[in-house]
Amino acid sequence: MCYFVIHLGTKRGSLVDMYVLQPVGLAVHGQYVYWIDRETENVLRVNKEGKERSTIQANIDKLSDLVAVNKTRRKGQ
Repeated sequence: MCYFVIHLGTKRGSLVDMYVLQPVGLAVHGQYVYWIDRETENVLRVNKEGKERSTIQANIDKLSDLVAVNKTRRKGQ
């Protein structure tokens, strides 16, 4: 099991502390942290307060990285 730790100024705490088996490809976008769990082959997210954890996509094998982008942002801005 792995732990995600977030640093907010002088505050430090666990963001996710259960059932994260093999995390890779960590990305931060807006109020969420996204990661791939290689063991379960899922893409997951949790908000920066450690709440609202959810599976974004399930059963995707051989992922090694991910990037979070804002699809509403216009090119050149």
